Order: sequence, then structure tokens, then C-alpha cells
Amino acid sequence: MAKYAMFWGCQIPARLPFAEKATRLVMDQLDVPFEELEGFTCCPERELIRTADEDLWYLAAARNLALAEERGLNLLTPCNGCYSTQKDAIYQLKLNPRLHDDVNGSLGSFDLEYRGRVQTKHLVEFFHDDLGLAAIQSRVRAPLAGMKVAVHPGCHLVRPFPAINFDDPIKPIKFDAVVEALGAKSVAHSTKMLCCGQGFNAAEEAEHSAALPAEKLRELKALGVKALVTCCPTCFMQYDYKQAIMRRQGEDTGVAVFYLPELMALAFGYEAEEIGLGLHRSSVEPFFREWERARHRLSFAKEHFDLPVEMLLVNCGGCVTDCPAHRVNPAWNPNTIMGRIVSGEAEDLLESKDIWQCIDCFVCDEMCPQRWSMRIAFETLRHLAIQRGHATRGAKNAVDGFRKVGKLIEATESHKAQRAKLGLPPPPRTDLDVARRLADAAKSNHLDIPHELSSDHPSLPEDEELPVTE
Repeated sequence: MAKYAMFWGCQIPARLPFAEKATRLVMDQLDVPFEELEGFTCCPERELIRTADEDLWYLAAARNLALAEERGLNLLTPCNGCYSTQKDAIYQLKLNPRLHDDVNGSLGSFDLEYRGRVQTKHLVEFFHDDLGLAAIQSRVRAPLAGMKVAVHPGCHLVRPFPAINFDDPIKPIKFDAVVEALGAKSVAHSTKMLCCGQGFNAAEEAEHSAALPAEKLRELKALGVKALVTCCPTCFMQYDYKQAIMRRQGEDTGVAVFYLPELMALAFGYEAEEIGLGLHRSSVEPFFREWERARHRLSFAKEHFDLPVEMLLVNCGGCVTDCPAHRVNPAWNPNTIMGRIVSGEAEDLLESKDIWQCIDCFVCDEMCPQRWSMRIAFETLRHLAIQRGHATRGAKNAVDGFRKVGKLIEATESHKAQRAKLGLPPPPRTDLDVARRLADAAKSNHLDIPHELSSDHPSLPEDEELPVTE
């Protein structure tokens, strides 16, 4: 793994020390060492510094790069603005040899030379592309399963694309993947790539600056999202500060705002006080209340379902196209139900009619490449739904009828007449005593039946035969 110098930038050390603390904790947990170099200036900031003095912007950026290059280190930054500046400077200096030479002429007065060998990485890029999701998952001690999180990449994490070339500049997905490695669900939302609006602050347009964060936060509230996560100090302050203002004005969206390393630190097992979450302007308490409820829901799912197997089904989805229920109603996807089980929503599903859409045709038993079957999960859901009184009326009537008379359907006089017309004997007599005894025996003597523990018909080895009973 390459050796890095951490480039904190200006905002994080001054205004967001809790983001720095969480980053240090996370890097320590992931066993990623980094050095801290003296002498860095601002990256420098693009919007004002480059606009005011482009020569100064290039010279300051190149000096920072040369300082790391002189030590044989690459740069790692938790700041979108620093990342975008450094990547753009590297790109332009490589594209324009004359500019490169002019910059080095000025750097000579600092006894520095920029050779173009240094690289810069954003934390999100490093986590996804270099460290890998498996390494992150291996450190998770308190999974965020069942939590709906909205990812806000921020403009400068992926733009300008020719210079950065890290992820799709319009529909990025890598940040989402890092968050989902913590167990959370990254929720799709229409304002995902909406700018945070910080640029309006330079125009002294406070109302406009607040409008864009408010639009996103209102959408997230409507989607039931409890946390917004970003890895840009400017974006963080926009959402954290502006939501605090909204609350004082009587509007509370209840969306906690997190810096990515903060969310990772929580998933790695650190406490809120240890990270310094109390220093946020907006309360994170709604998130923790929902997280506690999610843990309860997940414990219910773990009790009744084999979640690792369910996850295999979610990631596969191979038998969905063979499902006749899905074929008739494409809006109903059995794999979506499996995903909700894994996310800790199994208990919520018990009141949904969706669990009764499985028509018990056994196609997934035969077609499942995982040697499992979604049908088993649906049977478990329906069993629990009946136990809790959430069965459909038809299902309830059928179960109650069988428990009373031992049959689903009792022959009417019309049915008997049809049988007589065909020369058939009267239908068998209903033995109510047998039905009652069966119901009593099932109630008092619970059979050791595995639910969600094994397939109904696991394959036997080829050289093994079924036992023969005498």
C-alpha cells in the first residue's frame, strides 16, 4: 500500500475537529498509517483564490504537491475541495508543459520542484478503490443494518470529471458502496447530486444558500431517511448548520448529518461521546433512536430467518425471472421481500399483503442456483403473520375451518346432488372429534420442525439411498 501524507485542509482542523477525530479513529482501526507534513497551505480554495489570482492558485497547489513528492509520499484528503483542487492542478500541469515549467521556475525560490509523480486520493476513493469494501466490513462491530442513509457525494468529489476520473460525475455509486459496507441502506433520492448551495454565501445570498439544503432535507424526511452522510466539510456545514436554523424557525426534518468517518466509527463500535457528535449543530438523537429500533427489528429477523442465506438470495436473484407471480405482476418482486428481511424489516412485512403473493408453485425450489428457495422464507413470514393475527381473510377462514372440522371445504347439498347425478357415493362424513383431537395435539405437543434452518429437500449424496421403513 502506498504511503500517504494526510492533507486536512483548512476547514476540518478549524471548524470540524470531530470529523478529524473520527478520521483518526477509523484509520487506526483499519491499520492505515499516514504522516503529517509541516508547511502545507490551503489547497488553495478554487472559487475565490483561483478567480482572484490564477497564478497564485497554481503556485500554491504545486507547492503542496511538491512538499509531499519530496518526501516520497502521496496525498490523502478527507475534503472534497482539496481533492478537486489537487486533482485539477495535477491534470492541468501535466496537460500544459509550459505551465509546468513556469510553476517550477517560481518553486525554485522555495527550493522545491514539482515532477508530477505525486498522487492525491480522497478518503472515499481510498476506501473503495484501494482498501476495499471487504476490509471495511471486517471491522464492523455495530452494523447499521435496517438504517436508511442518504449519501451526498458533493460536487467536487467527482467533478471536474476529466481531471478527477474517480466515479460517474452524474450518477456516482462508490460512496454508496462504502456506506452499505457498514450495513446501512443507501437510499436513492432525486436530490442526490444537488449542490449544497455554499457558493451563494460568497454572493451574500443567505436565503438562496439555505434553499438547496432545505430542499434535500425535506425530501429525505419524506423518504423516512434518518441520516445524511457526506465527506465534504463545506457540504457538512451547509446541511448541519442550515438544518439547525430550520429547527429554530419551527421546521425539524429529523435528519442527522454525519461526516463519513463518523458513521464508520459508529459502525466500528466507537461511542458518540468518543467521536464528539455532541459538537454538531443539528441533533443526532433521532438517528440513534431509529438505530435502536432497527436493532430490535434485526434481532427479530435473526431469530426467525437465516440471514446469511437470505443475503445470498438477495445478491443472486437468479430465480426471479422464473417466478410466475412476478411474471403476472412485475411490480411485485420476491427478491425485494428478501432484501427487506435482511434489512431488518421482517416484522413490518407481517402486516403486508406482499407476503401472500407467493403462490407456492415450487419453481424457485427447483431453479435456485443457491440450492435454497425463497418459498421457505415466504412460508415463515406467513406462519408468523397467522400467529400474530395478520393473515388475509381467506387464509384465516381456511385455517380456522380446518382446525374446526378437519377440512377446507365442506360439501354442500348442491355438491352432493352433483355426485349423485354422476353415480358417486355421498362424500365422506366429517369426523369433528378427529379434527378437535388433531388441533389439541398440535397445540400441546410441538414438533421439532426447522423453520428457515435448512431446505425442505436437501440433496442426498449420489451413493446414499433414502432410508426404508418396515
